[in-house]
Parts: sequence; C-alpha cells; structure tokens
Amino acid sequence: MAFTAKHALAVSQKYTDDSIAGTSGVLAGKNCQITSIEEIEGGHKITFTWYKDGESIAHTDTITVMDGEKGEQGEQGEQGEPGVSPEITVEESTASSYKLRIKTDDDEFVTPNLKGSGGSGGIDVSVSEESLIFTYNS
Repeated sequence: MAFTAKHALAVSQKYTDDSIAGTSGVLAGKNCQITSIEEIEGGHKITFTWYKDGESIAHTDTITVMDGEKGEQGEQGEQGEPGVSPEITVEESTASSYKLRIKTDDDEFVTPNLKGSGGSGGIDVSVSEESLIFTYNS
C-alpha cells in the first residue's frame, strides 16, 4: 500500500494533535495525574489518568507496587569530617528591612535586605535554635 501526500499529512496532523494533548508522542504524559492509590494485600495499586484538554479523560492505566523486604544492614562507612554550624543573628529588623549576620569558622557576612521595600512583599525570616525559615510574601 502506498501512502499519499494527503494520507501522510493526516497521520502527521494526528500525531501532532495527540502530542500536544499529551496522549502520545514526545509530550505523552504531560497531562497525567495520579488519581488514586489503593492499598491491596502486600502493596498498593496506583491509578494514573491522562487528560486530553484538562477535563476529558484520554487514557487511564494502573500499576501494582508490591512491598519489598528489608535487606541486610550494610557496612559502616568511614567517619566524615565534622559539620559546621553557622551562628546566625538578626542584624537589622525594621518595617522595611530585615538583615541577618551569618558567621562561620571561616567567614562572616551580613545578608542583603530580605524584605521588600516599604514592608510589603519580599521575604520574612524566622530564626530559632532549631531552624531558619524563609517565607516569601507577595
């Protein structure tokens, strides 16, 4: 059977349309979501759903993942070099400016302003004994 130019065009258009929709071709899976994880005896059944246009289901598939067994304990690795815990203190805290001083064994510096201008937007920083949390505010 010989392909005509018209047939080749139709096949390539379908391939392109399916690729853009994410149902086949190089973009296959782009609109894939895990729609359920069901516990089964000895593992889990996972359902994947591909959406054609964000709403219409183009394809659904499932895989079964069985629980494994714990392996033997591995050999103890070599002792690593001691870690470094920087000392972090608040250098400046105003409505429009928040800067930290960070000091290590080798270096010490003050961060640039971590807040946006005028106190709106930018990054808020919370410092505690256990953590350093950066929160972006829009």
